[in-house]
Amino acid sequence: MNINTLKGALPIAARLLAEKCGLKVRIGGNRAYANPSEIVLPDLPIEVEKARVLGLGFVLHEGAGHIVHTDFESVAAMDLAAFTFRIYNALEDVRIEGLVERRYPGANRIFMAMRETLSKDGQLREMSNSSDLAEALITATVHTLNWRLLKRTFFEAREAIAVQWLTSAFDSSFANAYLTVIGKVQFAHTSADAARIAVEAVSLLQQYAEENSDSDQDSSDPEDGGEDEANGDSSKAESDPNGEAGSGGDSGQLEDSGQDRESGGDGDVQSAPVSEQPASAGANGDDSAADDGATSTDEGDPSQGLANADSDAAEDPSSAQGGSADAGGKAESQSDGDKPESGAGSAADSGDGSEPGDGSQSGDGSQPGDGSQSGDGSQPGDGSQSGDGSSQEPGSVSATEDGTGACALADDGQQPAQVNDSGASSLDLSQKATSRDVRVALGAGYNPREDLGEIVQGMLNGMADESDAPPVLSNAIPFTEEIDDNGEIVQRVKRESIALRRRLTTALEAVTQTRSWDAYAGERLSNLGALRLSTGDLNIFERESSRNSIDVAIHLFLDRSGSMQLEERMTLAIDTCTALGIALGQIDGVQVATSAFPAGSRECDRDVLMLNRFGESVRKRAGRIAAVRADGHNTPLADALLYGQYSLLSTKATRRILLPITDGVPDSKEGVVDVVASCQRWGIEVIGVGIGQDISGVIPNSIFIKEVADLPTQMFELLRKQLVLKKAA
Repeated sequence: MNINTLKGALPIAARLLAEKCGLKVRIGGNRAYANPSEIVLPDLPIEVEKARVLGLGFVLHEGAGHIVHTDFESVAAMDLAAFTFRIYNALEDVRIEGLVERRYPGANRIFMAMRETLSKDGQLREMSNSSDLAEALITATVHTLNWRLLKRTFFEAREAIAVQWLTSAFDSSFANAYLTVIGKVQFAHTSADAARIAVEAVSLLQQYAEENSDSDQDSSDPEDGGEDEANGDSSKAESDPNGEAGSGGDSGQLEDSGQDRESGGDGDVQSAPVSEQPASAGANGDDSAADDGATSTDEGDPSQGLANADSDAAEDPSSAQGGSADAGGKAESQSDGDKPESGAGSAADSGDGSEPGDGSQSGDGSQPGDGSQSGDGSQPGDGSQSGDGSSQEPGSVSATEDGTGACALADDGQQPAQVNDSGASSLDLSQKATSRDVRVALGAGYNPREDLGEIVQGMLNGMADESDAPPVLSNAIPFTEEIDDNGEIVQRVKRESIALRRRLTTALEAVTQTRSWDAYAGERLSNLGALRLSTGDLNIFERESSRNSIDVAIHLFLDRSGSMQLEERMTLAIDTCTALGIALGQIDGVQVATSAFPAGSRECDRDVLMLNRFGESVRKRAGRIAAVRADGHNTPLADALLYGQYSLLSTKATRRILLPITDGVPDSKEGVVDVVASCQRWGIEVIGVGIGQDISGVIPNSIFIKEVADLPTQMFELLRKQLVLKKAA
C-alpha cells in the first residue's frame, strides 16, 4: 500500500505503515515508546485526526527514521558534549527524515501534518519563544534546514526569521559560515557524519567567542570595578582573581580547579565529556541531584545509544527513556518538573560542596533574587554574589526554586528579558550575542523541550490518559479444529447456498471499467469536435460504454460468545455463515474470509479465530465453521470489526463488505458505533445479520432471521438496497 493512500483507523493505518516500512508496531497501554524490536503506541481514539497524525508521524520519525538509519553506538562513542549533541540531534532529524521521504514519498505529507499539529498546540519551538541563546541556535538550525534541504513550505517564513536573527545577533560573515556548515548535512551518509558537522558548528561558535572576548572584556571592566567597590571587596578581587567565579567579564570560562576537572582541565567548556556533564536541571548541584534521586550519569548522557535503554523500555513502557529512539539514553524528565536548562558552563554549575567564603555558589545551586548565596552555611557578604551578572550572563536560564519552571535571565544591568504569552522569559532577539553569551550557550545542558521525538511522545501519552478505552485491533489466531466429515453441513445448507448464489450475483456487481470513444452520432460533442469538422472528420460525438463485473472482498464474522447458546442461536449462526460463505465463494470475483470472535474462553479476550483467509475455499473449511462453540465469556464485536477493517483494507478489491453474524449484545455499543462510522469513512460497507433478534440498534444496515430459509430473500434485499444507495452516492 502506498503511504500516499494510507487508509484505515489509526491502529490499522499504523500497522499497515509499519508493515510497509518493515517494522513491528504494537498498540496498547498508555505510553508510547520505541526500541529496535518494536514501536509501541498507546490506546488512542481511532478516528481523531490529531491522534492519527501524531501516531503515524511517531512511527515514521522514530521507526522508519531513527531505528533504521541512526547509528547510536557510533555517536555515543564520540562522547559529544551536551550542547554539541543538541545540534547533532537537530541535524540527524533532518538527515533521517530526508532519507524516509526519499524512500516513502507519502511520508512528506505526514511529517508536514505533524509539524502543523505541533504548531497549533504550541509545542513547536519558535524563534520568538526561545528562552536563551542555546535554544535560539537550535531552533534556527531546525527551521533553516527544514526549508533549505527538505523544502517544507511550512518553514519558509520561519527560515527567513532565523537567518535574519543569525545575521543581527552575530554578523553576516558568521551567519554565512554557520549556515554553510550545517548545510553539509545534506551530504552526510551516517550519523557519525552528522555528529562531525555538529562539532564543526560548535567550533565556529567557540571561535566567535574567542574573537569577541576582548571587546566583551573592555565593556565589562568598568562595571565590574564599580560593583567591587560598592561591595567593599575590590582589594580581594584584585589580589585573588579566582575569588569570584566568572569575575573579569567571562563567566563562561571555568577557573576553579574543580571546574577545570569537569571541563577537561583546560577551562574549555566544550571539551567536557557528556558523562561528566551535570544533570539536566543544569543549575542544581550534587546535593540537589541526590535529593531528587538521580545522578548526573542517569540524566546527563544524551548521546547514549538507544540500545542501552531497550531492556528498561521493554520492562517499563511508561519510561520515556525508551520512548524516543533519537533521544537514546536521554533523561526521561527533569527532576523538578519542566524547568528549563541552566547554562552548564556558568558559575551556577559549581555544586561541588566548596567551603563558604571562597566565592563559589552554595551546594544546592539556588540563588536568592538579591544576588546573595542561599543559606547553606556560607556567610552573606563573604564572597557572595553581587548581582553583577558574573555568575549568569544575559540569555542564560536559571531554574526557579518554586518548581514552576519559569525562565529568569540574570540581572546584569542590561536590557530586561522579554516575557512570552506563557509567562516564561524569552531571549531578546534584538540583542547582540556577546562572548559571554556564546560561552554560556556552549555549556548549556540537554533540553527535552526541543527534541521532536520526546515532544510527540509526550502528546501521545497525554491523549491516551484523557481518552476512554477505545476499540483494540485484534490479533488473528489460526483455528485448526474441524469436523472431519463436513459433507453433512454442506448438504444441510445446499438449497440456501444455491439460492443465495443466484440472487446475490447481480447485487454484488459493480462498474469496474469505463471506455470512451468518438463516434458519428451521439448526444454530447467531444472536446475536439470543432477541430475534427475542419478536417472533414464527422466523428465529433463522444460515446461511452461501461462494463459491469464483480470485484468484491467480504469478511464474515461469527459471534461465539456465551449468549449465543440461548435458543440454539449458535446452530443458526453456523448454518448462516456456512451458507453465505459457500454461496459467495462460488461467485466469480468474490473473495471470502471467515473468522470467529472471541478467540478463546478466557475473560476479556479481544482476539479473533481465523477460520479461513482470503483465497481459501469456504467449502473446504466448512468443518472448521461447524466446530465453533459458543463458549466465549465476552463479546468484543468492536475489536473484531476493527480487525475486519484491517483485513479488508489489506486486500485488493473494488468493493469491500464487513458482515458480522451476531445476536447483537456487544461489550461496548459505543465502540461498535465508532468502528462502523470509521468503516464508512474508509469505504467499507458494514452489513449485519441478527440471529433471532433485531441488531439495527448496533448495526443500522442489518437483517435478522429466525431460520436459515429466510436468509436468501432477506440478504438479497439488503444487498440490493446497499447497491442502489452506493450508485446514488
